[in-house]
Amino acid sequence: MTACSLLYTLRVNLNVAIVEMVRPKNSSHPQDWCYNYNGDDYKFDNLPSHRDYDWSESTQGIILGAYFYGFTATQIVGGLLTDRWGAKWVCSLGLAVPALVNAVSPFAVDRDYSWLIVIRVIIGAFHGLVHSSLFSMYAKWFPTQERTIAIAATQFGGNIGAVFMSPMAGYLAKHGYAGGWPSIFYTSSLIHIIWLIPWLLFAYDSPADDKGISPDEHLYILQNTVSQTAKSSAPIPWKSILTCRTVYASILAKTSGSFGYYVVVTIYASILAKTSGSFGYYVVVTSVPSYFDTIFSVKITDNGLYTALMYLFIGITLLSAGPLSTFVIAKSKFTRTRIRKLFQMTALVGPAICLALVPAVGCDLVSVVILIVLSMCLYGFITGGEYPIIPEYAPEFTGTVFGLTNTLASAMGFLGPIIVGQIRDTNNNTQSRKKWDLVFYVTAAFYLLGAVCFEILASAQRQPWATITEQIPVIPDYINKIMVNSNSTITLSMPLFRSLIEPNFTKTDNLTTIYNNIISLHSSTLFDDENGRIGFLLSTKAFIQMVCNFFVSPLINRIGYEKTQIFGSFVLLLSSLRELFTIIAYF
Repeated sequence: MTACSLLYTLRVNLNVAIVEMVRPKNSSHPQDWCYNYNGDDYKFDNLPSHRDYDWSESTQGIILGAYFYGFTATQIVGGLLTDRWGAKWVCSLGLAVPALVNAVSPFAVDRDYSWLIVIRVIIGAFHGLVHSSLFSMYAKWFPTQERTIAIAATQFGGNIGAVFMSPMAGYLAKHGYAGGWPSIFYTSSLIHIIWLIPWLLFAYDSPADDKGISPDEHLYILQNTVSQTAKSSAPIPWKSILTCRTVYASILAKTSGSFGYYVVVTIYASILAKTSGSFGYYVVVTSVPSYFDTIFSVKITDNGLYTALMYLFIGITLLSAGPLSTFVIAKSKFTRTRIRKLFQMTALVGPAICLALVPAVGCDLVSVVILIVLSMCLYGFITGGEYPIIPEYAPEFTGTVFGLTNTLASAMGFLGPIIVGQIRDTNNNTQSRKKWDLVFYVTAAFYLLGAVCFEILASAQRQPWATITEQIPVIPDYINKIMVNSNSTITLSMPLFRSLIEPNFTKTDNLTTIYNNIISLHSSTLFDDENGRIGFLLSTKAFIQMVCNFFVSPLINRIGYEKTQIFGSFVLLLSSLRELFTIIAYF
């Protein structure tokens, strides 16, 4: 959640800063904008001195969209890296490098705007690694019934970052240090560096890596999540993914909505839905600050507040739509696929209607703000529609499929601002308001396109190509690492052995039954002497449960890990003696 918050602070900081960086264009047409709405004359010849850059609308569109050139290019790479090597370091890299290059933005733009474009591309490229890594974490840390809540919380966190950054950027642009708008970049980078320290110390790729997690919680996660062991060995079924219609439906739904968001067959479904939705989303968030500035002459501080309102309300629905969809699925007689489609229709058709009404209200600023904020609010229902559908139809390849669908969707992040810039730059005799009206109509059309495609193509059913038949070793990965190292001492701590024995079997004292169940589930051998190791481990079960349930955790907290390890060796000796007497009693 906090990772997404940081990502959004760098994503949106330029959207507000550029309003103070660029000199607006004067016009001889009094109907071009709704200036003087607050009783103050807007004097183009009396601008603040820090509006230093004379960039055309097309140039501004390229600069605002540059972030998404990089963001688009690394979506699939991020998914592949995460599926292969884990999410912690991929996410760390994706946030640390952007923080550093963002801080040099004010110096780079003084040389030429092309340097700012390069910096935004770099920031976007590394941010592209973050989302795929976080989505992959969902499958490891969150049970299926809680996954939509996790997705919603993460998306809410991103928008909270934007809610925090937008008004702060407006204030810093007017009253900040280092000349105003440069302080926006310095402050957002500093926040990143502070956050990275606890992330590196306390974040883990999976429950197996977190030694501080409680045994009961670890057991619950293991029993209620889809195994991810196949991620390191199973080949990715690219042909099946690229020919699955639900994936393309997700992409188009997300892409059309993302275009609007930034101005204000299973895989086919994901692709089409995600692409269409992203077009609208990106058009809204990148262009609306400029719209308020050029059409309504809104003060920079008020502009930041209006932008924050958009992120606040979409954050609320992003957070609530996921749990709401889970509740509806549990209580409703409708299928999971139908519920996902219902939420996705709300996320795409609702914003389309709102944006199509913006030209109709004219210069009524309050109505315009309400419609734009409402469009963003409704788009938040995506966390009950397209977002959770990918882990449902492709749980074993969540990172890869999300990276694929988000690649085309993220392309709308740079195409949207470019298209808006071209519309505003063409036919100079056309009134500025008329050009913005066209922008809103085009955005609404993209939203509707994604809605239709998702309705026709989407499915929440697990796809045949996403089913892995590989047998899962009975011994967890972190135990394997201990066993492979001949110099390591095996300590009989409760979390280790309880997670080994209990995930697949009910509690019982019949060791023979347990052993037979293990052999039937795990026919392949992980080690040459695996059967002997399993027999030894299971023979200590009763003693471990009796002693460790009461003493292991308090011992570690009180005397430390090394001393507890010595105690574990003593327990090992007692367990060996018990095994000896068990064998004698058998004969």
